[in-house]
Amino acid sequence: MTILNRYLAKEIGLGFFICLFSFLIFLLIGKLLHLKDFFLGQNISLKDIGELFLYLAPSFLIILVPASCMISVFLVFLKMSSERELLALKTSGMSYKHFFFFPLGFSFLCVLFSLYTSFFLIPKGIEMFREKCISILQSKTQISLQPGIFISNFPGITIYFKDIDRANNIMKNIFIVYKDSKDNRVILSSKGKIQFNKNDNLAIIDLSDGNIYNLSQKECYIIKFNSYKIGIDLKNMFYGIKLDNKKPKEMYFSEIKNTIKNSKDSKIIRVAKMELQRRIALPFSCLILVFFTLPFAFNLSGIKQQFGVIFCLLFFIIYYSLYLLFYSFGETGKISPNLSMWMPNIIFLILSILNYQVNLVDSKLYYWLQNRKFLRVDS
Repeated sequence: MTILNRYLAKEIGLGFFICLFSFLIFLLIGKLLHLKDFFLGQNISLKDIGELFLYLAPSFLIILVPASCMISVFLVFLKMSSERELLALKTSGMSYKHFFFFPLGFSFLCVLFSLYTSFFLIPKGIEMFREKCISILQSKTQISLQPGIFISNFPGITIYFKDIDRANNIMKNIFIVYKDSKDNRVILSSKGKIQFNKNDNLAIIDLSDGNIYNLSQKECYIIKFNSYKIGIDLKNMFYGIKLDNKKPKEMYFSEIKNTIKNSKDSKIIRVAKMELQRRIALPFSCLILVFFTLPFAFNLSGIKQQFGVIFCLLFFIIYYSLYLLFYSFGETGKISPNLSMWMPNIIFLILSILNYQVNLVDSKLYYWLQNRKFLRVDS
């Protein structure tokens, strides 16, 4: 048993990490293409891109870990079944329960890792992703503050200044063209600086001693000021990235519970309840999907491994389609939010039990025919 478990640990563990790494790279490349405008617009280094992807990775792990766990277990037992290793082990006196011990134990470890990911790593990663985006914008903006050059880092605002105090990052003799939905403004100021408020996701242009020339369609007027601040919402500055208020998918466990308890919006409460159940249901799918696919690995001994991957991915696509279907049902209130995220697990658990019952009947029938010599088994 120890030798068998060591063999399974090596094969399943290696397959799991290969699948997980491959899927993760594939999804991160897709995210890279989605965020290409942000990366090009801010001239981000490869180191910054790597850090951003590291913070985004936990958001993908909650769905990739169950898929990788299922595929790795399925392929290992499919290989053992195709090479008659399972048959040799059964003839030596081992039963199916000996084969089930390690894969179910491994899937339980994946459940624990997924629970840790869903309740801690995901919100922590999103939080650090937000902070990194603001930090990148702040550093790139400070670097781009060059006198005698028109700066258009901020949407709707063009800044020009003649000189800068590098010690305090104070711009001097500033010319700003500011466009909003109502009118256009030209601002002249003797000095000013750009500050960032990470807590409120704001960039503040703090100006002193200047004039505002308001150029609207109906009238034009001038306003003299001693101090004037322009607040810029940084949430609108990231191409393809939404940095608006936290959604339940980005919250810690305690924040989700507070949202359910204190929110007055029934839709937000429903989504928060679904998110709470989702973070528990998806990790437990590791155990259920492995339990579901093991009989197929035992019985599909003639299938090649590349087709086995497709076969296993088909099962996961069906599971994920059910997940999306019941998520939409829960989101629209057609089904209880506490139940909607568990329905794919419940359906696959029922199918697993039925699958084991069918295989049990087949085994009994097989041995009954063999004992009565209705079935000849070649040696």
